[in-house]
Amino acid sequence: MEAGLNTGSLAGTECSGMIWNGSSPYKRLEGSKSPRGAWIFEGTTEGDVFGDYGVDRIHGGAAGFEIDKFDPNNGAPRNVLHLATSEPLRPQIESLKTSVVPISVSYSPALDDIHAKADMVFFETPNGGATFSTGSINWMGSTPDNNYDNDVAKITLNVVRRFLDPKPFPLLDEAAVRDVDRNPPNTKYEHADQQ
Repeated sequence: MEAGLNTGSLAGTECSGMIWNGSSPYKRLEGSKSPRGAWIFEGTTEGDVFGDYGVDRIHGGAAGFEIDKFDPNNGAPRNVLHLATSEPLRPQIESLKTSVVPISVSYSPALDDIHAKADMVFFETPNGGATFSTGSINWMGSTPDNNYDNDVAKITLNVVRRFLDPKPFPLLDEAAVRDVDRNPPNTKYEHADQQ
């Protein structure tokens, strides 16, 4: 990775924590229903909560060990689709916050959000490319469950097949990028200097 470049701008996610006492499933978000990302979930059958199995023998789950979160405030492209997020994680977790110099400013707590979580994201890149991130090292360890007949394996297969297809991803027009409402208003910090 280029020095000083945050992973959020490349992968849409950044390291947020390490979990050594269990893992969790994912919960689908509104972004998973967007026509731009719905293909990722084709053929899935587990419902809104999926991936509650895997190699983590303490508590099997696709979201665990080292996890990465989507942070729209730290360099993630404007057109990122936030597809899914981890269900509540175990209480003992090591939260990690990374930033780049010269300065990174964040308000804490930001929107009453926990820092450490695993997020699944997708976004198109220039010249017909795209990026997909599951935000979890445990992800691939959940694919073999039930002889690969599970939603984690289906999502993985959908993404690999599409990324092997030479057909370019469509470019988004400016209006579609602007329509992605990633940050709900936070009146506590809006124009604080004018209050």
